[in-house]
Amino acid sequence: MKTIAILLACLTLTILPGCPCGQEGARRGALSAPPSLTVVSRGLSVGITISRRTLAVGETMEVLVVAKNVTRAPIEIHAPTSVPALVKVWRYTGVGWDEVKRYPENNMLITRTWCLPPGGSREFAFRLPVEPDWPLGELLRVSGELNGRPDAIPSVTFDVTGKSALADK
Repeated sequence: MKTIAILLACLTLTILPGCPCGQEGARRGALSAPPSLTVVSRGLSVGITISRRTLAVGETMEVLVVAKNVTRAPIEIHAPTSVPALVKVWRYTGVGWDEVKRYPENNMLITRTWCLPPGGSREFAFRLPVEPDWPLGELLRVSGELNGRPDAIPSVTFDVTGKSALADK
C-alpha cells in the first residue's frame, strides 16, 4: 500500500504544471529582469551585461563579460583555443537550448593559458550585429563564458523584433 501511495505521489508531481528544468528563461516574464547576471564557481565570478533586452535586426548588441578572482590565490585558466572569452546566442526549441551563433566566429586552435591574480579582474567587450537570420519574436538567450571554464556561464534573455533598423537608414 505504501508503494502505491509513493508511486501516485511521484506521478502527481511529474504532471503538475511548472517550469521544467532548463526553461527558466523561456517565460516571457523573464524580460522584466535586469539585463545582467553574475555566476560564481570555484573562486571565479563571471558576469554578463547586455545593452538592451529588445533589439531590431541591424542593431548592435553590446555585451560585456567580466571575470573576477574572488580568492586569495591566482587562478589559471587553460583555454583550448586562442580566445579567452566566448559569447553564444541560444534559442529555446522546446526540448532545450540550441546554440544559434558563437562569437568570435573564428579562432585558432592554439591552447592558451592566462591567469587572474588574487582579487584581479578582466573585462571582455563584444559588439554583436543582430543579423537577419536571428530568430524573430522569440525569447533568446546570450551567454558569456571564459574559454576553458564551463562551470561558470552566466546568461541573460533578450528578443529580436521584426522591425529592421536597416530599413530606417
